[in-house]
Amino acid sequence: MTSCASARRNFDEATAERFDWHWTQATVRGDTGVIAIALTIHLQTDGRPVEVPLRWIVGAVRHDGTGRWLHRHASSAASSQDEGTAYPTE
Repeated sequence: MTSCASARRNFDEATAERFDWHWTQATVRGDTGVIAIALTIHLQTDGRPVEVPLRWIVGAVRHDGTGRWLHRHASSAASSQDEGTAYPTE
């Protein structure tokens, strides 16, 4: 599955209702930076509330005065969801 298809599935399967931010760490050197975040997303999927703890990392660069993402990664524990689904069901 392509990253675009995976992202589309995520938005099709659930609606985010709230984000609880646990911690954030940012490191900047010159025009590059890395941001790491731990958060919990509160969702509605199939009419049920679900909490998804996530680790989120973004690598960014400033180019011509504008910030650009070079890379983004978000993950949760591998056992938190059934294969082929975007969100845990229990």
